[in-house]
Amino acid sequence: TDTTAQTLEDLIGDDITLDEEGDDEPQTVERDYRKNPLLARLNLGTGQGGPAAVGFAEPHDTAGVNEVLALDAVKAVLPQDLMLMWSAKSETLTLTNNTTNEVEDKRVVYLYALQDASGKGKSPLDGAAITNASVGYDFNTPVVNMTMDAATGAPVWLEMTRDAAARGNRAIAITMDNYVYSAPSVENEIPGGRSRITLGQGSANQLLEEAEDLSQLLKAGSLPAPAKIVDEYTVGPTLGEENINSGMLSFGIALLVILIYMIFYYKGAGVVSNIALIANLFFLVGALASIGAALTLPGIAGIVLTIGMAVDANVLIFERIREEMRHGKGLAQALKDGYNKAYSAIVDANITTLLTAIILFAFGSGPIQGFATTLIIGIFTSLFSAIVITRLIFFNRLEKKKGISFSTELTKNWFTNLNFQFVKKRKMFYVISGVVIVAGVASLLTRGVDYGVDFEGGTRVDVAFEQAVERTAIENALEGALVEEGGKGSATIQAIGADGRRWKIESDFMINSEAANRDEVFDDALSTGLAKV
Repeated sequence: TDTTAQTLEDLIGDDITLDEEGDDEPQTVERDYRKNPLLARLNLGTGQGGPAAVGFAEPHDTAGVNEVLALDAVKAVLPQDLMLMWSAKSETLTLTNNTTNEVEDKRVVYLYALQDASGKGKSPLDGAAITNASVGYDFNTPVVNMTMDAATGAPVWLEMTRDAAARGNRAIAITMDNYVYSAPSVENEIPGGRSRITLGQGSANQLLEEAEDLSQLLKAGSLPAPAKIVDEYTVGPTLGEENINSGMLSFGIALLVILIYMIFYYKGAGVVSNIALIANLFFLVGALASIGAALTLPGIAGIVLTIGMAVDANVLIFERIREEMRHGKGLAQALKDGYNKAYSAIVDANITTLLTAIILFAFGSGPIQGFATTLIIGIFTSLFSAIVITRLIFFNRLEKKKGISFSTELTKNWFTNLNFQFVKKRKMFYVISGVVIVAGVASLLTRGVDYGVDFEGGTRVDVAFEQAVERTAIENALEGALVEEGGKGSATIQAIGADGRRWKIESDFMINSEAANRDEVFDDALSTGLAKV
């Protein structure tokens, strides 16, 4: 690598000088790029990056370096068996700016000089020779333990490491897709195919992450060919615009009913509750937008649940305040006592819900995780809006000597003396609860749970129509066609493209059937149903 770096420097030095005689143009980055297109971008022979590194450059300069290295004049002076590859990952170096002499941290990638013994760009060993790679520790420092196949990989590995160790200060590069992922130096020959790769410098977390990445790369093995896109098309939403509209409509109706009922039942306090509720929605939607969360039907359900929880907290507070006022306390004292006495019930209810949401987020995925995310954020925004915002409004009105009403003439005495004797009649409720539980368990054991295509899998069919059709027409046609013993099969319908002619249909119909002609039955049922479209 030292010879390679010197060759590049000599080549550029012969053709271009950085400070030409009589050149009074001030030194700038643009001037350096123009007069020295390679050395202005590539720092050669610095000793950074290990023995196999020729030099380093900033990531945005690699394209310019590649252009210079592709010139015929450069190729002519470089060894025929030389391959130059960039490192796959960048790292931070502390460098001195040649123009300002200021010390600054920069992200750089290394240029490695590799010997191509085959002359065809083919490595002596590929990933297929590696049987295992794992992260280990050497004096509490992460390392990568690598094992070669004893029959084919170990003998070649012994020869490679023996040659590298004999030549001194040599490294063996681990590459993929023409990028160097690691280039450890070899101290001694390694018989038996068992090797330990130590890493560079950095924090414990950085070294551990690097070790895990390298071990996963080594375990991935050799791919027979690069991935190629053989087909590409645009798919439509799985839910459909009508389902999304239905979800938003249900959300709007629920919100409107709650806003009207709170004003009807609590009058002025209901207005304050509605202000806090709308603020809560702004907080929730803003938080979801800030983390880039996608809006899904489970997410909408989480928002609706959040609204109910926020209103529930307000109801607990308002009922406490009304109770204190019925005991003869003034408005100011009733407000203080009402909030203080409602805190425990509100916090208990929200903590249990929060724990459930955290479990769903930790162990769920996809829509379940989206629902949990919405619910977790909604719990905190609901607590803030129900406790802080309403309290600020109430006490602000008290300071301005303005009144606050917590009921209308119609609802003033509603549920005041309502008292259910649950404890007194506990035996009856024990029986009722037992019957419900037994019925639920019996239903679960006899009928089981319909997991649907998301959990059990199913059959996928791509269907093309001569003319554009609507999703609802396909849904209605399949509803009566995918019927089997024990119930109906469910179907997920998704558009392919924007013309409305191609559709992807996934269904769990006949998924649990043991019949030999299951596929034929599915095809017949699908064809019968789609014939009606």
